[in-house]
Amino acid sequence: MIKDIFIPSKLGSYYISHKRVVSFKITTISVHATLFSFVGKKITIENTMTIILQDQTPATLIAAIKKIGSTIGTYDEVVTSLTSSAVICKELVLPFIGREKIKMILGYEIEPLLPFALDEAVIDFIVTQENKETMQTTILVAAIRKSDLDNQVSYFEKAGIKLDSVTLDMFALYDFYKNTAPVAQSSLLVVDFSVDAIDILYIQQGILKSVRLVSYGLVTIMNRVDQATTSIMQHRILEGLLQHNAHEEQDVIHHDIAQKIIIDFCKQINLSLSFFKKQIPNFVTPSKIISLGIGTGIPGFLEQVKIHTDISVEIFDIKKNITKSNIVVHKKSKIDAKHSASIMVGLSAAHYGDVNFLSYTLDAAKNSLLYKQLISVAIITCAAFAGIYFYSQYQLRIWDVEYNKSKKELITKLKEQMDVDTKGMKRVTDIVAAAQAKLEQAKKVCFSFSPSNHSFLRYLEELSSKIDRESLGLDLKKLSIHDKEVTLQGKVKDFDVIETFEEELMELKNFTLKSKLPGELAFTVVLQAQDTQDAQ
Repeated sequence: MIKDIFIPSKLGSYYISHKRVVSFKITTISVHATLFSFVGKKITIENTMTIILQDQTPATLIAAIKKIGSTIGTYDEVVTSLTSSAVICKELVLPFIGREKIKMILGYEIEPLLPFALDEAVIDFIVTQENKETMQTTILVAAIRKSDLDNQVSYFEKAGIKLDSVTLDMFALYDFYKNTAPVAQSSLLVVDFSVDAIDILYIQQGILKSVRLVSYGLVTIMNRVDQATTSIMQHRILEGLLQHNAHEEQDVIHHDIAQKIIIDFCKQINLSLSFFKKQIPNFVTPSKIISLGIGTGIPGFLEQVKIHTDISVEIFDIKKNITKSNIVVHKKSKIDAKHSASIMVGLSAAHYGDVNFLSYTLDAAKNSLLYKQLISVAIITCAAFAGIYFYSQYQLRIWDVEYNKSKKELITKLKEQMDVDTKGMKRVTDIVAAAQAKLEQAKKVCFSFSPSNHSFLRYLEELSSKIDRESLGLDLKKLSIHDKEVTLQGKVKDFDVIETFEEELMELKNFTLKSKLPGELAFTVVLQAQDTQDAQ
């Protein structure tokens, strides 16, 4: 679900995610299915199945679909096709290009040509020619009654299988031929002689010029030969015709049936050629008839068709063309005329083509997907912003804790080592400024005695050496230094030494006594430090 919402499964012909598709082809006598695997640019036919219908009741058909769906293998999508006899086809030339533009006006253009109301129709089309110089597009439009399409879809729904795409046999034939066969420079007919219809395509230099859809196929022709045959008998006769393994008596019967079938088929080919000749300007007689489908397996098909149409006939080797297109076929998959339709339908609906008659029902699903995408993007965006906000708040709390912790450590260290008074200071910058001021003050005291940065220790050394503390009985209580002044506080042992103490202070070379000693034992004297040159 997530990859469907955010990541497309396919970009061009490249499959981003692995996809398995089951293609069903339903006929009046059997159900054929092919399982495809698409991954990257690799296409693999993994399995094929056929179930012969005992009768033509809906219950039998539904049971066959259900059995195939449960046994053919795992799959992601299911596609099928409509028989060309069930639709109405028209060619249109439109004065612009672009599939999306065409879809917008297609209903208006096709409505006058329909034998039923437009709201009862489901319409899709293929582009047969696009001229960018004249800005014209030639399209082949197919319309089917909505009730007929719903009836086809209901078989799958009742079998418990969700149908994802419905195409048209004729469109699938054209898509397959266009993408797997080399472009012929001459004109030719591509004919699908299937069980329920005959699709005839007139192609000129690789461009589809016209089509004719014969609303009956091999089974109807056989009914004309012998109306008493049941579906089981029809299948047995077909097996006998195609396998050539009957007894001599049956061979005669089969030969007679085969001749009548081929004659009827050739009659439709000749009628189609007459139709194309009248319809198409600059019509050129086809140089070749390329035929495929179960009817091509009838004995003597090539020779008899060539005799009755006077045109060279070639059987379209579907297995050979699949191999040329780098499509891998598993050993358990059977590739023959019977399975050709389900193979072409699967490749057209899931890979080559754009046609899907279920698109009108899928619009709501696409809108729903768009809403899910928008809602998901909105939720993810909100979640991302919320995540960023809460993570930033979490980080801020961590940083705040670390800040306060560091701040407390800073205050403690400054208090212990520098006796900085930080009371009332909240910001670290203020605390650092106070410490810086204290440091500057200490530096100023230390270097205040000399502009040449003499250490105050030299002055103190003189003071200590010149004053005879022992003879004076000097008890020094406090010594303080401020700028260039040294203040001494203390007392001497008696009055007789006061004059001696004063003389010693006056004899100091690096100091000048600013005031005389008081005539008391306790004293406070201020010494003025002299500049270095004066002292010398």
